[in-house]
Amino acid sequence: MKLIINKEIYKNNLTGEPFNFTKIIKTSNSIYCYVNNKEIISFEDVANMDIFEVKDGEFSCPAKTKEEMQQEVNAKLLKDSANLQVELDKQKELNATLLMQIARLGGR
Repeated sequence: MKLIINKEIYKNNLTGEPFNFTKIIKTSNSIYCYVNNKEIISFEDVANMDIFEVKDGEFSCPAKTKEEMQQEVNAKLLKDSANLQVELDKQKELNATLLMQIARLGGR
């Protein structure tokens, strides 16, 4: 589906081609446009929501607020960060073991 702003289809600045969004969410004062569940563009704190239309589809109602979605993203980032820290600690331990083995081999 395509987003229309002031009667003009919203286009990619790089290619000049219209974006083909998979979902467009409209709240009381914001628009969030997605492709495959990834937010591509948003228009927030819009004074006149009448300038937005959708071609080849309909606006979706928000299932979650922007804050709820941000909290989910933050939680995922925290989890990913913790997992990366565990992997980093494992790598440090492996590096220390390898350095000790190299030192032993160099000492013979």
